[in-house]
Amino acid sequence: MIYLKRIFVLSLLVLIPINIFSETQYVYMKDGRILKGEVLHQSADKIKFRDEEGKEEEILKHSIKRIIFKNAEAEYKKQRQELEARLKQEQEAKLKREREAKLKQERETKLRREREAKLKQEQEAKLKQEQEAKLKQEQEAKLKQEQEAKLKQEQEAKLKQEQEAKLKQEQEAKLKQEQEAKLKQEQEAKLKQEQEAKLKQEEENKQIVTEEKPKLETQPSPIAEFHKLEILAGIGRSQYESQVSNFHRGVEGYATVLGGNGGFFNSAPTRKDSDAKTINLRYSWKRFVGDIGGSHMNSLESTTSVGYIVYPDLSSNVVSQGAFTAQAPLHTISYKQINAQISYSVYKHSLFEIRPILGYYKIWQTGKDNSTYDISPKDPNNSSSVDWAIRYGTSFSDYLSGPSVGLSIDSKWNEKWETRFELQRQFLHGNSIFTRDQIAFLLGGAFENRTAVNNEWKVDGLNLSGKLIYHWKSSVFFWTGFQYSKLSYKMESYGGDLNLSGDPVSAYVTSILIQSLTQGLANNSIAKAIYVGAGYSLDFSKKETQ
Repeated sequence: MIYLKRIFVLSLLVLIPINIFSETQYVYMKDGRILKGEVLHQSADKIKFRDEEGKEEEILKHSIKRIIFKNAEAEYKKQRQELEARLKQEQEAKLKREREAKLKQERETKLRREREAKLKQEQEAKLKQEQEAKLKQEQEAKLKQEQEAKLKQEQEAKLKQEQEAKLKQEQEAKLKQEQEAKLKQEQEAKLKQEQEAKLKQEEENKQIVTEEKPKLETQPSPIAEFHKLEILAGIGRSQYESQVSNFHRGVEGYATVLGGNGGFFNSAPTRKDSDAKTINLRYSWKRFVGDIGGSHMNSLESTTSVGYIVYPDLSSNVVSQGAFTAQAPLHTISYKQINAQISYSVYKHSLFEIRPILGYYKIWQTGKDNSTYDISPKDPNNSSSVDWAIRYGTSFSDYLSGPSVGLSIDSKWNEKWETRFELQRQFLHGNSIFTRDQIAFLLGGAFENRTAVNNEWKVDGLNLSGKLIYHWKSSVFFWTGFQYSKLSYKMESYGGDLNLSGDPVSAYVTSILIQSLTQGLANNSIAKAIYVGAGYSLDFSKKETQ
């Protein structure tokens, strides 16, 4: 750094003439100033300068650009022209920037006005769409009211027909009971006559064959000797129709009409036969017969539906959109029962035997479907609507129990063949649960809605069964037969979560209306099957006689 200062001082000494203090000098500063005056004195790092006004000051050499001693006026004029040209350029540049800023502001103002005009047009278009949507809703509401009135008339007519049919069935059942009572009286009278004739014949034989009396008194009666245990099993095909699922479909139809928030109308189910199996343990002693057994009957079922859904679209407008079933595969529904009963032989003939029955039944009915899909295509005229896919998960369970009374008629001919017929009336009580999960898929997401119906029932049941048995050997036999079960339901209480729109008063009135209307929806569960099977018997009476 010291060497650089020395070189700078020597260069100034070389450039500055000897008469430096006697001439006018121009000092050009690095900050752009030009000083005119006289250099009085200088040192290694600064100079002492006096301007034209006679004012003296010290100036550091590192802030000086150069010092001119000759022709200073021309150089000063040149520097001044350069300075004025630079200032002019800066003013022109500033003026240009101001024009560009003003032009930019005008473009932004114009663009803002265009956007405001466009926004105003969009708002007017949206208002027009909302007015059209409101008008459409009012028209649909009016149409819906007309359809509801028509449906209510049809339902009342259907309910009246069902009541008339039910009254007719009750009259026929009463007539049948009277005929059965009359037949029973005639059979009892005939049995009494046969017993009197038999007693008379025995008295005559006793008088004629007095020598055989000790022998006859020592012989045991066939009834006293009868002691047997049997077990039998069978497989077959069955057909089953559940009242529980049919009832819920009817309830859903009413809720669709009265709720106003969308819903579905279900078609009649498609059914297909499936497998069945049964097992029974039978114990016989003298005139008493005890039975414990069970059966399991399955069926395949599927149903389709049409309806509509209500939802807010992407523009937050409420949309009503049609829907229908796209996939409805068959699913399994099942009927299971176990029963225990005891009977007593009131009449025993060489060809047939009559036994009244007292019993107790437990019945389970179940079903589950997780494969049915509905779709709802979006409205092509509404860009804010969307496509929906809805998967249904439905399940039901029904549990009934209660006593039964009935009659059994068994018949045998020769040593190989035997028939057994049973007719029982069941007095059952229980409850059913039906659940329905609706899982809707939209834009990669899913929304779930769950409904449930829980009802209590009083059930009048009828169970009819028959068997044809072939005794292959003394202990092994084969058989074929049938079973028919009919359960007639009557509602005791209704429970469920139906989504009803409107104010609290109208919702309450609608709920009461649904409960009264659904009384007529209670129907019958019917299960029927045909079996083939085999069995094994242990005859204890032979061992006791030996």
